[in-house]
Amino acid sequence: MRILLLIDSLNSGGAQRQICMLALGLRESGNRVELLSYHPHDFYDYMLEGKVPIKRLPEHKRWQRPWKLRKAIRGYRPDVVISFLEASCLYAELASLPTKPFKLIVGERNLDLDVTGFFRLKTQMHRIADAVVCNSYAQTEMIAKHAPWLKDKLHTIPNAIDARRFKPVSRMAYLSRNPGKLRFLTVGRYAPQKNGELLLNAFAGFLKATGFDSKLDWYGNRFFVDGEPTRRSSECLKLKLLADKLGIAERVSLNDAVVDVESLYHQYDAFVLASKHEGCPNVLVEAMACGLPVIASDISDNARIVNDSVSGFLFSVERESHLRGSFERLCNLSTTERYEMGSRGNLRVIELFDLGNCRDRFQALCEEGNST
Repeated sequence: MRILLLIDSLNSGGAQRQICMLALGLRESGNRVELLSYHPHDFYDYMLEGKVPIKRLPEHKRWQRPWKLRKAIRGYRPDVVISFLEASCLYAELASLPTKPFKLIVGERNLDLDVTGFFRLKTQMHRIADAVVCNSYAQTEMIAKHAPWLKDKLHTIPNAIDARRFKPVSRMAYLSRNPGKLRFLTVGRYAPQKNGELLLNAFAGFLKATGFDSKLDWYGNRFFVDGEPTRRSSECLKLKLLADKLGIAERVSLNDAVVDVESLYHQYDAFVLASKHEGCPNVLVEAMACGLPVIASDISDNARIVNDSVSGFLFSVERESHLRGSFERLCNLSTTERYEMGSRGNLRVIELFDLGNCRDRFQALCEEGNST
Protein backbone atom coordinates (compact mmCIF):
# COMPACT_ATOMS: atom_id res chain seq x y z
CA MET A 1 0.00 0.00 0.00
CA ARG A 2 1.30 3.47 -0.92
CA ILE A 3 0.83 5.86 2.01
CA LEU A 4 1.66 9.56 1.98
CA LEU A 5 1.98 11.43 5.29
CA LEU A 6 1.45 15.20 5.20
CA ILE A 7 2.48 17.75 7.83
CA ASP A 8 3.61 21.37 7.81
CA SER A 9 7.23 20.69 8.79
CA LEU A 10 9.48 18.48 10.87
CA ASN A 11 10.17 21.07 13.56
CA SER A 12 10.47 20.15 17.24
CA GLY A 13 6.73 19.77 17.95
CA GLY A 14 4.90 16.78 19.35
CA ALA A 15 2.80 16.17 16.22
CA GLN A 16 5.99 16.08 14.18
CA ARG A 17 7.54 13.42 16.41
CA GLN A 18 4.35 11.36 16.27
CA ILE A 19 4.05 11.46 12.49
CA CYS A 20 7.66 10.30 12.17
CA MET A 21 6.97 7.38 14.52
CA LEU A 22 3.84 6.54 12.53
CA ALA A 23 5.78 6.66 9.25
CA LEU A 24 8.33 4.20 10.60
CA GLY A 25 5.64 1.93 12.02
CA LEU A 26 3.65 1.83 8.77
CA ARG A 27 6.85 1.10 6.86
CA GLU A 28 7.61 -1.80 9.20
CA SER A 29 4.14 -3.14 8.39
CA GLY A 30 5.16 -3.48 4.74
CA ASN A 31 3.77 -0.28 3.27
CA ARG A 32 5.53 2.06 0.86
CA VAL A 33 5.64 5.29 2.86
CA GLU A 34 6.72 8.84 2.05
CA LEU A 35 6.44 12.07 4.06
CA LEU A 36 5.60 15.44 2.50
CA SER A 37 6.01 18.85 4.18
CA TYR A 38 5.93 22.44 2.98
CA HIS A 39 8.22 24.26 5.44
CA PRO A 40 12.00 23.70 5.56
CA HIS A 41 12.40 22.89 9.30
CA ASP A 42 14.30 19.64 9.69
CA PHE A 43 14.56 19.00 13.46
CA TYR A 44 13.23 15.43 13.18
CA ASP A 45 14.77 14.46 9.84
CA TYR A 46 17.20 12.20 11.67
CA MET A 47 14.33 9.87 12.67
CA LEU A 48 13.51 9.05 9.05
CA GLU A 49 16.88 9.29 7.28
CA GLY A 50 17.60 6.19 5.22
CA LYS A 51 14.20 4.71 6.09
CA VAL A 52 11.34 6.94 4.89
CA PRO A 53 11.80 9.46 2.03
CA ILE A 54 11.10 13.08 2.95
CA LYS A 55 9.86 15.41 0.24
CA ARG A 56 9.60 19.16 0.77
CA LEU A 57 7.95 21.71 -1.45
CA PRO A 58 10.49 24.06 -3.02
CA GLU A 59 10.33 27.69 -1.89
CA HIS A 60 6.99 29.15 -2.82
CA LYS A 61 4.50 31.92 -2.11
CA ARG A 62 1.82 31.08 0.41
CA TRP A 63 -0.97 31.61 -2.10
CA GLN A 64 0.66 29.00 -4.34
CA ARG A 65 0.74 26.33 -1.64
CA PRO A 66 -2.68 24.69 -2.14
CA TRP A 67 -1.98 24.11 -5.84
CA LYS A 68 1.60 22.92 -5.36
CA LEU A 69 0.55 20.52 -2.60
CA ARG A 70 -2.30 19.21 -4.72
CA LYS A 71 0.14 18.49 -7.55
CA ALA A 72 2.65 16.83 -5.18
CA ILE A 73 0.01 14.71 -3.43
CA ARG A 74 -1.64 13.49 -6.61
CA GLY A 75 1.72 13.00 -8.27
CA TYR A 76 2.69 10.42 -5.63
CA ARG A 77 -0.44 8.42 -6.53
CA PRO A 78 -1.10 7.33 -2.94
CA ASP A 79 -3.63 4.79 -1.85
CA VAL A 80 -3.95 6.65 1.46
CA VAL A 81 -3.09 10.17 2.64
CA ILE A 82 -2.72 10.80 6.37
CA SER A 83 -2.42 14.43 7.45
CA PHE A 84 -1.63 15.92 10.86
CA LEU A 85 -2.44 19.46 12.08
CA GLU A 86 -5.21 21.78 10.94
CA ALA A 87 -3.61 23.52 7.95
CA SER A 88 -2.18 20.29 6.54
CA CYS A 89 -5.57 18.61 6.87
CA LEU A 90 -7.23 21.49 5.03
CA TYR A 91 -4.67 21.29 2.21
CA ALA A 92 -5.16 17.52 1.94
CA GLU A 93 -8.93 17.96 1.77
CA LEU A 94 -8.60 20.61 -0.95
CA ALA A 95 -6.24 18.32 -2.86
CA SER A 96 -8.93 15.63 -2.91
CA LEU A 97 -11.37 17.82 -4.83
CA PRO A 98 -13.28 17.49 -7.09
CA THR A 99 -12.79 13.70 -7.09
CA LYS A 100 -10.81 11.86 -4.44
CA PRO A 101 -8.49 9.19 -5.88
CA PHE A 102 -7.16 8.20 -2.44
CA LYS A 103 -8.40 7.44 1.05
CA LEU A 104 -7.99 10.44 3.35
CA ILE A 105 -7.39 10.25 7.10
CA VAL A 106 -7.11 13.60 8.89
CA GLY A 107 -5.54 13.91 12.34
CA GLU A 108 -6.79 16.24 15.07
CA ARG A 109 -3.82 16.92 17.39
CA ASN A 110 -5.12 19.56 19.81
CA LEU A 111 -8.16 20.42 21.90
CA ASP A 112 -10.47 23.09 20.47
CA LEU A 113 -11.71 25.59 23.03
CA ASP A 114 -13.39 27.85 20.44
CA VAL A 115 -16.05 26.05 18.42
CA THR A 116 -16.84 29.01 16.18
CA GLY A 117 -14.90 30.44 13.24
CA PHE A 118 -12.22 28.07 11.98
CA PHE A 119 -13.65 25.12 13.92
CA ARG A 120 -16.82 25.37 11.84
CA LEU A 121 -14.83 25.60 8.61
CA LYS A 122 -12.57 22.65 9.33
CA THR A 123 -15.35 20.36 10.56
CA GLN A 124 -17.32 21.09 7.40
CA MET A 125 -14.22 20.29 5.33
CA HIS A 126 -13.78 17.06 7.30
CA ARG A 127 -16.89 15.80 5.50
CA ILE A 128 -14.50 15.09 2.64
CA ALA A 129 -12.27 12.85 4.78
CA ASP A 130 -12.85 9.13 5.21
CA ALA A 131 -11.77 9.19 8.85
CA VAL A 132 -11.08 11.84 11.49
CA VAL A 133 -8.58 10.65 14.10
CA CYS A 134 -8.26 12.53 17.39
CA ASN A 135 -5.35 11.87 19.72
CA SER A 136 -7.46 12.66 22.79
CA TYR A 137 -10.89 11.56 23.97
CA ALA A 138 -11.59 15.15 24.93
CA GLN A 139 -11.28 16.32 21.31
CA THR A 140 -13.34 13.40 20.04
CA GLU A 141 -16.11 14.37 22.45
CA MET A 142 -15.80 18.05 21.48
CA ILE A 143 -16.19 17.32 17.76
CA ALA A 144 -18.99 14.81 18.31
CA LYS A 145 -20.90 17.41 20.31
CA HIS A 146 -20.41 20.40 18.02
CA ALA A 147 -20.08 18.67 14.64
CA PRO A 148 -22.44 15.68 14.95
CA TRP A 149 -22.29 15.02 11.19
CA LEU A 150 -18.80 13.60 11.77
CA LYS A 151 -19.76 11.06 14.47
CA ASP A 152 -19.47 8.05 12.18
CA LYS A 153 -16.01 9.12 11.02
CA LEU A 154 -14.50 9.82 14.43
CA HIS A 155 -11.79 7.63 15.95
CA THR A 156 -9.61 8.13 19.02
CA ILE A 157 -6.03 6.90 18.71
CA PRO A 158 -3.83 8.27 21.51
CA ASN A 159 -0.20 9.13 20.89
CA ALA A 160 2.39 6.37 20.93
CA ILE A 161 5.48 6.05 23.11
CA ASP A 162 8.65 4.27 22.08
CA ALA A 163 9.37 2.34 25.28
CA ARG A 164 12.75 1.26 23.90
CA ARG A 165 13.83 4.88 23.83
CA PHE A 166 11.95 6.39 26.75
CA LYS A 167 12.65 4.28 29.82
CA PRO A 168 13.48 4.99 33.47
CA VAL A 169 16.89 5.28 35.04
CA SER A 170 17.75 2.60 37.58
CA ARG A 171 16.37 2.75 41.10
CA MET A 172 19.88 3.24 42.44
CA ALA A 173 20.58 6.15 40.07
CA TYR A 174 17.36 7.93 41.07
CA LEU A 175 17.75 7.34 44.82
CA SER A 176 21.34 8.56 44.80
CA ARG A 177 20.31 12.11 43.87
CA ASN A 178 20.56 15.00 46.32
CA PRO A 179 17.19 15.00 48.14
CA GLY A 180 17.62 18.62 49.20
CA LYS A 181 17.95 20.02 45.68
CA LEU A 182 15.08 19.04 43.42
CA ARG A 183 15.28 19.79 39.71
CA PHE A 184 12.05 20.27 37.77
CA LEU A 185 11.79 19.98 33.99
CA THR A 186 9.23 21.27 31.51
CA VAL A 187 9.37 20.72 27.75
CA GLY A 188 7.42 22.51 25.03
CA ARG A 189 7.54 25.46 22.69
CA TYR A 190 7.33 28.92 24.23
CA ALA A 191 3.72 29.94 23.60
CA PRO A 192 0.84 31.35 25.70
CA GLN A 193 -0.87 27.92 25.49
CA LYS A 194 1.91 26.50 27.69
CA ASN A 195 0.88 28.78 30.58
CA GLY A 196 4.41 29.93 31.37
CA GLU A 197 3.33 33.00 33.33
CA LEU A 198 1.34 30.93 35.82
CA LEU A 199 4.15 28.38 35.99
CA LEU A 200 6.83 30.93 36.90
CA ASN A 201 4.61 32.75 39.38
CA ALA A 202 3.71 29.49 41.12
CA PHE A 203 7.34 28.35 41.19
CA ALA A 204 8.43 31.69 42.67
CA GLY A 205 5.70 31.44 45.32
CA PHE A 206 6.74 27.89 46.14
CA LEU A 207 10.40 28.89 46.60
CA LYS A 208 9.47 31.84 48.78
CA ALA A 209 7.06 29.84 50.97
CA THR A 210 9.26 26.79 51.49
CA GLY A 211 12.87 27.85 51.03
CA PHE A 212 13.53 24.67 49.02
CA ASP A 213 16.71 24.70 46.95
CA SER A 214 14.99 23.83 43.65
CA LYS A 215 15.49 24.66 40.00
CA LEU A 216 13.16 24.75 36.99
CA ASP A 217 14.53 24.20 33.47
CA TRP A 218 12.45 24.71 30.32
CA TYR A 219 13.43 23.27 26.93
CA GLY A 220 11.54 24.13 23.76
CA ASN A 221 11.47 26.04 20.51
CA ARG A 222 12.37 29.66 21.32
CA PHE A 223 11.92 30.62 17.64
CA PHE A 224 15.38 32.17 17.44
CA VAL A 225 17.17 32.29 14.06
CA ASP A 226 20.97 32.36 14.04
CA GLY A 227 20.89 33.16 17.75
CA GLU A 228 18.62 36.17 17.29
CA PRO A 229 14.97 36.48 18.41
CA THR A 230 12.18 36.70 15.85
CA ARG A 231 8.61 37.91 16.07
CA ARG A 232 7.57 34.51 17.45
CA SER A 233 10.16 34.76 20.26
CA SER A 234 8.03 37.23 22.22
CA GLU A 235 6.71 34.66 24.72
CA CYS A 236 10.18 33.42 25.61
CA LEU A 237 11.46 36.98 26.04
CA LYS A 238 8.44 37.86 28.17
CA LEU A 239 9.07 34.90 30.47
CA LYS A 240 12.72 35.85 30.85
CA LEU A 241 11.68 39.35 31.98
CA LEU A 242 9.14 37.82 34.39
CA ALA A 243 11.79 35.55 35.94
CA ASP A 244 13.99 38.61 36.48
CA LYS A 245 11.10 40.53 38.03
CA LEU A 246 10.23 37.64 40.38
CA GLY A 247 13.84 37.33 41.48
CA ILE A 248 14.15 33.72 40.29
CA ALA A 249 16.37 34.21 37.22
CA GLU A 250 19.08 32.05 38.80
CA ARG A 251 16.55 29.28 39.53
CA VAL A 252 14.92 29.22 36.08
CA SER A 253 16.58 28.54 32.72
CA LEU A 254 14.86 28.95 29.36
CA ASN A 255 16.60 26.77 26.80
CA ASP A 256 16.19 25.80 23.17
CA ALA A 257 14.84 22.43 22.09
CA VAL A 258 17.20 19.44 22.01
CA VAL A 259 17.15 16.33 19.84
CA ASP A 260 18.20 13.91 22.59
CA VAL A 261 15.20 14.74 24.79
CA GLU A 262 15.18 11.38 26.59
CA SER A 263 18.54 12.20 28.16
CA LEU A 264 16.93 15.31 29.66
CA TYR A 265 14.28 13.31 31.46
CA HIS A 266 17.00 11.17 33.02
CA GLN A 267 18.67 14.22 34.57
CA TYR A 268 15.66 15.54 36.51
CA ASP A 269 13.68 14.66 39.61
CA ALA A 270 10.20 15.59 38.37
CA PHE A 271 8.32 16.94 35.36
CA VAL A 272 5.80 19.80 35.12
CA LEU A 273 3.16 20.44 32.43
CA ALA A 274 1.20 23.63 33.07
CA SER A 275 -0.56 23.95 29.69
CA LYS A 276 -3.94 25.64 29.37
CA HIS A 277 -5.01 23.12 26.74
CA GLU A 278 -3.50 20.17 24.87
CA GLY A 279 -4.56 17.20 22.81
CA CYS A 280 -2.56 14.23 24.06
CA PRO A 281 0.64 15.79 25.45
CA ASN A 282 3.67 13.90 24.17
CA VAL A 283 6.04 15.30 26.75
CA LEU A 284 3.88 14.26 29.69
CA VAL A 285 3.73 10.68 28.41
CA GLU A 286 7.48 10.65 27.68
CA ALA A 287 8.35 11.96 31.13
CA MET A 288 6.20 9.32 32.79
CA ALA A 289 7.69 6.60 30.58
CA CYS A 290 11.08 7.75 31.87
CA GLY A 291 9.89 7.20 35.43
CA LEU A 292 9.45 10.81 36.52
CA PRO A 293 6.74 11.83 38.98
CA VAL A 294 4.73 14.59 37.33
CA ILE A 295 2.72 17.70 38.04
CA ALA A 296 0.13 18.39 35.34
CA SER A 297 -2.80 20.71 34.71
CA ASP A 298 -6.16 18.96 34.89
CA ILE A 299 -7.06 19.46 31.21
CA SER A 300 -8.04 17.32 28.23
CA ASP A 301 -7.13 13.66 28.86
CA ASN A 302 -4.57 14.34 31.61
CA ALA A 303 -6.77 12.78 34.28
CA ARG A 304 -6.83 9.58 32.19
CA ILE A 305 -3.04 9.62 32.06
CA VAL A 306 -2.13 10.80 35.58
CA ASN A 307 -3.70 9.08 38.57
CA ASP A 308 -3.78 12.00 41.02
CA SER A 309 -1.60 11.43 44.10
CA VAL A 310 -0.59 8.02 42.71
CA SER A 311 1.60 8.72 39.66
CA GLY A 312 1.69 12.49 40.07
CA PHE A 313 -0.37 15.52 41.00
CA LEU A 314 -3.08 17.29 39.00
CA PHE A 315 -3.86 20.97 39.55
CA SER A 316 -6.59 23.37 38.42
CA VAL A 317 -5.18 25.13 35.38
CA GLU A 318 -6.30 28.64 36.34
CA ARG A 319 -5.24 28.53 40.00
CA GLU A 320 -1.68 29.45 40.78
CA SER A 321 -2.11 28.37 44.40
CA HIS A 322 -2.98 24.82 43.26
CA LEU A 323 0.20 24.54 41.23
CA ARG A 324 2.25 26.01 44.07
CA GLY A 325 0.73 23.47 46.42
CA SER A 326 1.59 20.65 44.00
CA PHE A 327 5.24 21.72 44.03
CA GLU A 328 5.15 21.59 47.83
CA ARG A 329 3.45 18.19 47.99
CA LEU A 330 5.99 16.66 45.65
CA CYS A 331 8.94 18.13 47.51
CA ASN A 332 7.60 16.86 50.83
CA LEU A 333 7.79 13.28 49.57
CA SER A 334 10.90 11.26 50.28
CA THR A 335 13.17 10.32 47.38
CA THR A 336 11.88 6.75 47.61
CA GLU A 337 8.27 7.91 47.47
CA ARG A 338 8.99 10.05 44.41
CA TYR A 339 10.73 7.12 42.72
CA GLU A 340 7.77 4.82 43.41
CA MET A 341 5.34 7.46 42.13
CA GLY A 342 7.33 7.66 38.91
CA SER A 343 7.43 3.86 38.60
CA ARG A 344 3.64 3.69 38.80
CA GLY A 345 3.40 6.34 36.09
CA ASN A 346 5.76 4.36 33.86
CA LEU A 347 3.56 1.26 34.08
CA ARG A 348 0.49 3.36 33.31
CA VAL A 349 1.73 4.98 30.10
CA ILE A 350 3.37 1.84 28.76
CA GLU A 351 -0.06 0.21 29.01
CA LEU A 352 -1.99 3.13 27.48
CA PHE A 353 0.34 4.31 24.72
CA ASP A 354 1.71 1.18 23.12
CA LEU A 355 3.51 1.96 19.85
CA GLY A 356 2.39 -1.23 18.14
CA ASN A 357 -1.25 -0.62 18.99
CA CYS A 358 -1.14 2.90 17.55
CA ARG A 359 0.45 1.66 14.32
CA ASP A 360 -1.97 -1.25 13.98
CA ARG A 361 -5.03 0.96 14.43
CA PHE A 362 -3.86 3.38 11.74
CA GLN A 363 -3.07 0.41 9.49
CA ALA A 364 -6.59 -0.93 10.03
CA LEU A 365 -8.07 2.44 9.04
CA CYS A 366 -5.93 2.47 5.91
CA GLU A 367 -7.21 -0.96 4.91
CA GLU A 368 -10.85 -0.37 5.86
CA GLY A 369 -13.20 -0.05 2.87
CA ASN A 370 -12.46 2.03 -0.20
CA SER A 371 -12.06 5.73 -0.89
CA THR A 372 -15.35 7.46 -1.56
